Amino acid sequence: MPVTPSRRIQVALLPSHVAELAPRDHTAEWPTAGQPAVAAATAVVIDTLRFTTTACQALDAGAACVHVAASVTEAQQLASQLDPRRLLCGERHCHLIPGFDLGNSPLEFTPSTVAGRELVFTTTNGTRAIAAAGQWPRIWLAALVNRRAVCQQLIGDGGAGDVLLVCAGTDGQLTWEDVLTAGSLSDLLLASGSFRLGHDAARLAHAAWQAVGGGKPNAPSASQLVSELSQALGGQNLLAAGYERDLHFAAQLDSLEVV
Repeated sequence: MPVTPSRRIQVALLPSHVAELAPRDHTAEWPTAGQPAVAAATAVVIDTLRFTTTACQALDAGAACVHVAASVTEAQQLASQLDPRRLLCGERHCHLIPGFDLGNSPLEFTPSTVAGRELVFTTTNGTRAIAAAGQWPRIWLAALVNRRAVCQQLIGDGGAGDVLLVCAGTDGQLTWEDVLTAGSLSDLLLASGSFRLGHDAARLAHAAWQAVGGGKPNAPSASQLVSELSQALGGQNLLAAGYERDLHFAAQLDSLEVV
């Protein structure tokens, strides 16, 4: 009889759900409150529109590292402790924060602007999602743009525990773009034969991806993904703020190799 994969994919549809899904070893049963963290477990934070897309672009463009802060004040305090060449980056409700060097558009993060520099980010949703996953021993960033690279890294971990996909959402509301991205990651992980869907939220995310064409021989096209993102809550906010080009950038599936 075939062996059931032991590594589970869990999905937090919002950061507020993370506390219910404590990190655990893949050999253990479902976690109980207060269970200690296991070094192998990995949380993957998703804020497709736009923080995780932008952070991946920044690192691909040569940024030395990306620091995150939950608030503007925390970001400014952290930046004051770093090299003077550091850059303050981020947004509130799609717009550049007064006094910051860069916003949250991936198109701003070019090699000439960020190569070799430390970046300090605070955003409306993405950096707060990272804070929510703080109990997990490893936290990675994922978006549609680096989906395959992240999955290859997770699969290469061998038997290294479960994975929690954390959807950032928008202002406390579930967002289609993040659920789709979680589903796209799940799809590749399942195809490896090393993972299985751990609970109903993971099944919902995977079903969402399958519904837009993930179940076909070829992944959804960029135009299909642009259409889906445009109808999502985060996409509607970006379009209203004049960031249509960012939406097109975020829909470029597997275009970056950064993890």
